[in-house]
Order: sequence, then structure tokens, then C-alpha cells
Amino acid sequence: MGLGVDMGYMRDEVSFNDIRWIFKIRCGVLYLNDRPGRADDRKKCALCNEREVEDILHFMGRCPILREYRMKWFRKSRLDREELLELMKGLGWRELVGYARDAWKYRHNLVLEYNY
Repeated sequence: MGLGVDMGYMRDEVSFNDIRWIFKIRCGVLYLNDRPGRADDRKKCALCNEREVEDILHFMGRCPILREYRMKWFRKSRLDREELLELMKGLGWRELVGYARDAWKYRHNLVLEYNY
């Protein structure tokens, strides 16, 4: 019985480090501002002024500050929910991991620099 998900990340062609990124993205544990127990006013995106909750969809597909990374990896400035779900099912592990790694590093450096 198939779940309609490419389990290619379980094969040898995907590094252990990439599997960790895939897991974090698919399980929503990238340590973004939308975390259980956090006050609603602290869940907003740390990077942009859109006043959106910084969840996996915002980080991966909507944040305007991360647009250049989406263009680099996905050749699109935005991803909608369905596009993100397709990527998370295995239609582009390399791109998904590359984007997440680059965008997370950029986000992390900005948050450290500006103490958000």
C-alpha cells in the first residue's frame, strides 16, 4: 500500500545530512517562530514586515525576504501550499534541501545580528 510519497530520501543517493533537512521540513521542526507555547505576537516572521506567522509555508514559500533563494532553487518567487506539498513528497529533494539550507543560514545570521 503506497502513500503517494517518494521515499527516495531513504536510499543511498541522499546524504544523511540531507535526510535530516527533509525530516525537519516535513515535520515542521525547523525552529521557526511558530512554536507551541509561544505567544501569538512572537510567532510573526523574524525577517519581513508582512506580519504573517513564521510557519513552514511562510518560510519555504511566502517570505519576501527569501525570494532570491526561491528563485535560485525553484525558479519561482513564491510557492503555494500545493507546490510545497509536492516538493515535500519528493519531487525535488535536492532543490528542497538546497533552499532550506541556504535560506535557514541567511535567516539564522540575520536573527543573530539583530537579536530578534
